[in-house]
Amino acid sequence: MAVLVLGGVVLAACTKELSYEGPDRPAKGSLQSDLTGDCLPKTVTGTYKAAVPLVSDSNTITISVNVSETGNYLITTDTINGFYFNAKGRFTTQGTNSVKLRSTGTPFAAGVNSFRVAFDTTFCDVQVNVN
Repeated sequence: MAVLVLGGVVLAACTKELSYEGPDRPAKGSLQSDLTGDCLPKTVTGTYKAAVPLVSDSNTITISVNVSETGNYLITTDTINGFYFNAKGRFTTQGTNSVKLRSTGTPFAAGVNSFRVAFDTTFCDVQVNVN
């Protein structure tokens, strides 16, 4: 009996400690300039036409992110007019990083669509014109 108890104590002492400081922690940073508060550069690429499904590799928004802490990221927009953009990955370097958000969906109607891009606690608006 004592051997079983001792064996249980030894096994319990050998368990791995879990930590949230490892590679799965979320990245931190901003979509805005530290100096002016304005949104960092962003570029919309692709052709956007009403009732035509978007192609995720060519209908994109590329944004700049000022990364203060490396880690995993999820950058998303809201859904407007039947489509949205998002990207997920891992920042491995601090400072300015470029991220390509890929599209999903089909625009319902022509017009200018104002998407709100969100990362960490910051937001920026990006205009996408649908013909």
